[in-house]
Amino acid sequence: MKRDDDERRRWSLSLYGIDTWDPSLYDMVLHVRTLRVNDVVKIIVETVKLPAFATTQEAQDVLNDLTLAAQVESALIEEFPRVKVSARAGEASITIVSGLTFTAALAEEEKIIRRVESIAINIGGAERVKVNLSHSG
Repeated sequence: MKRDDDERRRWSLSLYGIDTWDPSLYDMVLHVRTLRVNDVVKIIVETVKLPAFATTQEAQDVLNDLTLAAQVESALIEEFPRVKVSARAGEASITIVSGLTFTAALAEEEKIIRRVESIAINIGGAERVKVNLSHSG
């Protein structure tokens, strides 16, 4: 486990410049050498009941948007590997980068948009969809 922790720390430092051992990154740091597991569980359970940890509607909305974007992207990625999705209030905004030439893409554009909308709504769970096709060819 120590080796895994060291590898994660080095990875985070090299990629993001963040030291995962920095206690200021965390809401709570418990030294488990001096506490029993049951005591740690009690401390965490009681702490998350505090008002500072209550879920606000704004935070829940952000989580809902991130979840929807991930679900829609997951539903689309196999068929459209160059997809980017964001979501807000039930609406998924989807950008598909097409490898088709511009002329070929124009001929297929409506078909692609209908397919993307269908997947995003029926499989991804979006209520509404905006699709943007970007042509790389």
